[in-house]
Amino acid sequence: PRVPPSDAQPPDAVQRLVSDARARVKDALDFDVDDTDATLPVLDHFLNQHRGGDAVDIDPIAAAAGCHFGEVVRQRFDGRWILPSDDPAHWRLELAGVGLSFSPMAFAYQAMVLGADERHDDALTVRQRDRTALTEALARLASVPEDIYYSLANRYDTLETIAEILVGMKAQRRKEEE
Repeated sequence: PRVPPSDAQPPDAVQRLVSDARARVKDALDFDVDDTDATLPVLDHFLNQHRGGDAVDIDPIAAAAGCHFGEVVRQRFDGRWILPSDDPAHWRLELAGVGLSFSPMAFAYQAMVLGADERHDDALTVRQRDRTALTEALARLASVPEDIYYSLANRYDTLETIAEILVGMKAQRRKEEE
């Protein structure tokens, strides 16, 4: 589903980290990432170069990359940031139009370490009534290697698929109610 881009600006803290991500990628790769999904593979390449560090090294990079990724998603799906604290690890992006939220920073962190941990909860939160059907639909998707699974480009594609499934389920419910 194509959602018109939001005219709203992200919170200042998010904007600062997006700028930081763009500067880091520019310095490391001499490439300007933009706010489209087309440059997410470049961001993934940048994150791959920083694998293997400890949390002190990884967390600031994951926070910046996660905010950049989150902004790409927010603009595509007209989402909004939820910042319950000053710690970017707890920030979430809510896509109200499709009824889900997630942590972009957790996605970026996991792209760097190729896995999950307790501090970086990547769980997608969806409406209770949609969970079972969404889980079943996602189970039918082809599996991918771990490095692709955790890439931000793949996560973006997966979010698009999830959004399409949720919009379809919403349309089906409306049709059944008529």
